[in-house]
Amino acid sequence: MAKHFLRNDIYWIDYRYGGKRIRQSLKTSDPKAAKALLARLEDNLQRVENGSLAIPNGVDDTEFLLSDGRSRSKPDKSSEIRTLRQLCNGYLAGLRNGSLEASTIKGIKIHIKHLLRDLGKSTLLSHINLDLLQEYVDRRSRQRGRYGNKIRPATIKKELVTLRIMWKWARRHDLTPTQPVAVSELQYSKVRAKPPFQTFGEIKNRVRRGGLSKVEILELSGSIFLTQDEVEQLLLHVNRVARQPFVYPMFAFAAYTGARRSELLRSKVEDIDFESGFITIHEKKRVPGTITTRRVPISPRLRAVLEAWFAQEPSGDYTFCKEPYRRISASKTIPLTPNVA
Repeated sequence: MAKHFLRNDIYWIDYRYGGKRIRQSLKTSDPKAAKALLARLEDNLQRVENGSLAIPNGVDDTEFLLSDGRSRSKPDKSSEIRTLRQLCNGYLAGLRNGSLEASTIKGIKIHIKHLLRDLGKSTLLSHINLDLLQEYVDRRSRQRGRYGNKIRPATIKKELVTLRIMWKWARRHDLTPTQPVAVSELQYSKVRAKPPFQTFGEIKNRVRRGGLSKVEILELSGSIFLTQDEVEQLLLHVNRVARQPFVYPMFAFAAYTGARRSELLRSKVEDIDFESGFITIHEKKRVPGTITTRRVPISPRLRAVLEAWFAQEPSGDYTFCKEPYRRISASKTIPLTPNVA
């Protein structure tokens, strides 16, 4: 937390950033002005932490944080971004730890891969115009994805939104003189709406009637929802075949609370209150840049599963971990990751 103090009738700022303690003169003896500068610095630090503000390279951190979020010093001309590859590399290098989820960064890197491949790594930003991006849209629309179906307009739009976000980042930090293209003016091909949600039985009957391609069958499989009896059968099967002890309680947690995978991985023992009968789930998707929570009731079946799970692994912070039988203390907890085997 930042603070200010008086030294020789001049106010100074004292705060930590980037693992370092920083002290710097505010160059004022007015307590009201010093208090206002402190509030501005704390606000900008918070914005840096949540990813809504980034400190550009080559500028003084404190000067930037005490300003209105703009650098008064011009960056070195050698750091100017001219090509698409420089833009992508510069944006990724400028991401602050914790500003975006690992899954979000992974998606951005996939978008960058396609942008560099189809637009060209050495393409100058000044040469990227509406016509060039329309060609990109048309070309990507003819390509096929991992499962053989054509790339959806929604996917292409996300890639171009990533391009615009990176471009606006470079403009905000005075790293390029070129203005980003208004991607909202691009035209996309029409697509068939996704199938409505259906039970497993309904989809099975539709496939049995025939006449569907592999892609259409795959799309139908993505619209399955399970009945309550089918959920119970699934949990019984998972309990029977799970190779690691955390798998079954995680499936049960998801089935009875609707928690996302990332929410399951973030869940901690302290979030589960058997006495009140509620679980607190930490969200990161509902409000961009903000960690929010929701509370869901603990069903009797989930209570039984979690109580049995906690009886096996009495120590540690996280609700689910890799090796519950080997945990000796909270410091030895091994939290799960999305890529756990």
